[in-house]
Amino acid sequence: MVQQKSNTIQVLWVALSSLSSMMLALVSAAILSRYFDKQEYGTYRQIIYVYTSLVVIFSAGLPNIFSYFLPKQDKNQGKDLVNKVTYLLLGSGSFVFYVFMVGSPFG
Repeated sequence: MVQQKSNTIQVLWVALSSLSSMMLALVSAAILSRYFDKQEYGTYRQIIYVYTSLVVIFSAGLPNIFSYFLPKQDKNQGKDLVNKVTYLLLGSGSFVFYVFMVGSPFG
């Protein structure tokens, strides 16, 4: 019974975080569309689109492997897996940052 209560609480937290994230996106879109003119808002939306596309491409599903592989590993192997994935994501993030800095007109 304790495990069921714990799972219910975890599901409620996940649902609450998902709902708050969606509400924040809606509110920020409404505020930014009023604050920016049409050209600035279009540029903002294009940047967000490129960012979300690149996050999907460069993460390549790696954050999802934590929930799939970690329960199957013992504690030491789990720590090793987390370290490897963390360094891989850090490296790919650094690469993307470098590409953007070199490719920007301000870099």
